[in-house]
Amino acid sequence: MMNSAFKMTRAFVLICTLVMSYGVTISCAHKKAIDFSQYSDQQLWQEALKLLEKKKWAQARERLRFLARVYLDSPFREQAYLRIGDTYFHEGTPSMQLAVDAYNEFLRLFPNSPDAPYAMFQIGEIYYRRSPKPQRTQENTEKALEYYKRVVSDYPNSPYAKQARERLRDCYYKLAMHEYLIAKFYYKRGRREAALSRLQFIFDHYPEDSIPPEVFYLMAQALQRFGRLEESLDYIRRLENRYPSSKWAKKAEKIRKELEQQQKKKE
Repeated sequence: MMNSAFKMTRAFVLICTLVMSYGVTISCAHKKAIDFSQYSDQQLWQEALKLLEKKKWAQARERLRFLARVYLDSPFREQAYLRIGDTYFHEGTPSMQLAVDAYNEFLRLFPNSPDAPYAMFQIGEIYYRRSPKPQRTQENTEKALEYYKRVVSDYPNSPYAKQARERLRDCYYKLAMHEYLIAKFYYKRGRREAALSRLQFIFDHYPEDSIPPEVFYLMAQALQRFGRLEESLDYIRRLENRYPSSKWAKKAEKIRKELEQQQKKKE
């Protein structure tokens, strides 16, 4: 009896599954694909704008892509390529690389577009958002830096140049912190030459106003260890001038007094 009941239950489940699958198939069969060839470029553009306002990114993108690839002489074609990038950007993390590709395609096709600085800035923003903490590899930070620098250098008067400069400072700060953490690791393990080399790299490659105060402090310490007293004192003074209220400036005061005493003894 139990075996028979079990078989009936399985049969019932199988029938239900088939009915549901059949229903889905019928439903899908009745859902016709939109024939965009019946639309003018203006109709596609207007529909896409409405869908963008409703945040229906995929539907908007279908219309923009058809417009861009079919209506080659359309006055909306340039903007269609740009907005394709926007649809991927607004979809978020899963589509970010597609957004980068779309913006780069826009820049390749329309290098002289007035929206070129916007597309560059957007690519910078994507890499900036994907940039990890200073403890990790900074490949995305470096890519963001590259695009922000292009915005500032190629379009200094664009509305995105100011934002790009602010982002540049953040990128430099993060890159400097990354190098500092490596230098600190070396310094604590007695590898002072390697630490000094990393610290020197920071001051050689990044703007001083983007370098954190702890970097100045460690640089002064390392130079003091090597007996380079005048150079060490110079970094202490730069630290105190740039970050007078920081805890690192207060800690550096002790080193400065030691250095000044050592200098007096030499005299």
